Amino acid sequence: MRTLMFLAIFAALATDDLAARAAAIKPSAKELTWLGIPWVLNLAEAQKMAREERRPIFLWAAGDDPLERC
Repeated sequence: MRTLMFLAIFAALATDDLAARAAAIKPSAKELTWLGIPWVLNLAEAQKMAREERRPIFLWAAGDDPLERC
């Protein structure tokens, strides 16, 4: 019986600790504003939109595959 009580208390503490850690690393609303940007994956479509809206294109390219699949 004591073992079960200990495990229940330990599980509760672990759950509280996990919730505290998750809250500590959760991004704020301000940090997530970039998600509101209408990213376009097709360059030709982005060029067309940029011409129509008279806006520049922000091109983000990476030269390395982080998963090394190539």
